[in-house]
Amino acid sequence: MKRFLISIVLVLAAFFLSIGLYLSCRATLKNEGDGEPRIFSSNIKAVKSVSITPDGKYAISGSDDGTVRLWDISHGRLAGSFSGHIGLVRHSNIGPDGKHALTSSDDGTARLWDMDNGNEIFSFIETAYTVNSMLASIGPVAFSPDGKQFISGGPPGILRLRNTNDGKEIATFQNEKTLRISSASFSPDGKQILSASENEYVRLWDIASGLEIGTFPRRSAADLFYDIYGRPEQTKVYYDIVLPHIWINSISFSPDGKCFLAATGKNVRLWSIADNQIIKRFSEHAQEVMSVCFSPDGEKFVSGSEDNTVKVVDIIGNINTITFFGHTDDVNSVCFSPDGKKVLSGSSDGTVRLWDVSTGNEIAQFISFTDGEWVVITPDGYYNASTNGYKHLNVRAGNIIYGIKQFLGIFNNPKIVEERISF
Repeated sequence: MKRFLISIVLVLAAFFLSIGLYLSCRATLKNEGDGEPRIFSSNIKAVKSVSITPDGKYAISGSDDGTVRLWDISHGRLAGSFSGHIGLVRHSNIGPDGKHALTSSDDGTARLWDMDNGNEIFSFIETAYTVNSMLASIGPVAFSPDGKQFISGGPPGILRLRNTNDGKEIATFQNEKTLRISSASFSPDGKQILSASENEYVRLWDIASGLEIGTFPRRSAADLFYDIYGRPEQTKVYYDIVLPHIWINSISFSPDGKCFLAATGKNVRLWSIADNQIIKRFSEHAQEVMSVCFSPDGEKFVSGSEDNTVKVVDIIGNINTITFFGHTDDVNSVCFSPDGKKVLSGSSDGTVRLWDVSTGNEIAQFISFTDGEWVVITPDGYYNASTNGYKHLNVRAGNIIYGIKQFLGIFNNPKIVEERISF
């Protein structure tokens, strides 16, 4: 009899392990046209940006509600939060020392954070950029390779170079005066900067002189260029390449500094800097590409799209594209782990997800809730959570929803979560 009861318990445990866990969040299950249930939540906010530390142990995420979360992605838990922003955190970047982080927000501020204690070191406001008498979004932020300087997008068309010690402005790079800077990046040697505006052009800047030294695609001699002080220059002769009017959402320098990627519409373009030519076009997504990033070895790239997918593309052969399925809304930000074995993505579905590059499988989801609780959960339902994080979880078998409390002994297992993450 005892053996029979034990068998029943094991069967039930296996059954509920197979059905997995789902986010509750005051969810309403609704049958869509394909008959699959979806979960609607008012307790989580869209994730707009993600960044990983150089040692691959921690990551930050910026959200719609102004929060910045510090995740311990080597153990599967929330390590802290940075408080200060009151608007959507659109951009974030971790410094090369792994101890400092930059964030920029729609509240009109950019902030430098101490990642050890979560304290704000300094912040600055772009007062020149106002919409309806309100401060508007600061553009992208990025550290230089040595961490001594950083760049921030200011008023329309302006990119500023600042000192990391005190935030003081060192130089200004003038792009189109009416267009917001959408993405910016330092070259690997720290001597140049790429900037993209909300049109089809990418500009290359020489930091030492403050001059624009290239535009991709080439522009005609009739176009004006601007020096570090915003004065017009007309010293180069270029030739027009006609392209449809499209925005560039994201750019990424190659590790060797010879090429860059530009996410334009549904496509990703690989550009040669020396030749000012498109080397290859990648049309992997069904909708607009929001974020793109080179792998550490420069042989692949990862992209996130409004089609809810993440893709890792083989640049050399373009024959081994891996698609990561799981997000249920726009994928706004993606990046590789330092060893290139994992990918981190942030989505408007409110989740940060860690993926295995070799298989395309999801490793874990990292979710923070508006009530301060959090959950880190694996695809088969094991989770780690804050004290009351379990309240946002339930178990679904078919169309029947079960409360999570009766299964805490099975699924609440931080050790298994850590083992899955640290493979």
